[in-house]
Amino acid sequence: MFALIQFFIVRLVFDALLIGSLQQSDVVPIHPNFTDHPDSERIEISYTNDTEHLLCLDSGDWPTSRGALHFAGDYVALVVSGQKFPYEDVNTGYCVGPECSLRVAPKAKISGFLLYKDFHLPAALRYEAKRLEYSVTAWQCDV
Repeated sequence: MFALIQFFIVRLVFDALLIGSLQQSDVVPIHPNFTDHPDSERIEISYTNDTEHLLCLDSGDWPTSRGALHFAGDYVALVVSGQKFPYEDVNTGYCVGPECSLRVAPKAKISGFLLYKDFHLPAALRYEAKRLEYSVTAWQCDV
């Protein structure tokens, strides 16, 4: 439990330093595309950097190659038939520092996925229409 508290303190301090050092014009809200794939029980996520700048995302804010997000239960949820299913908090490990940022070159595309099981979505709702609540902020980063 103590390690978890330490993690959150480190993350809060790092995020505060990072965001505090950015100019308002450097922060870029991004709008990923989502595609539901009920047969494979996953949501595909993609984003194309349509700016002329190199953008950085916090590595914990984009799915890993296994489809996991780092402690995202407070800001990621799947809404199905009026019911909200928060993402299960997962500790994927957290990297602190600019070398840990996910860099997206101009016109480049990144993609990932999230699994239904991580939302604890009941099987009866598998083929229902879904809305993913998931917002990500990027920033202009140095080369």
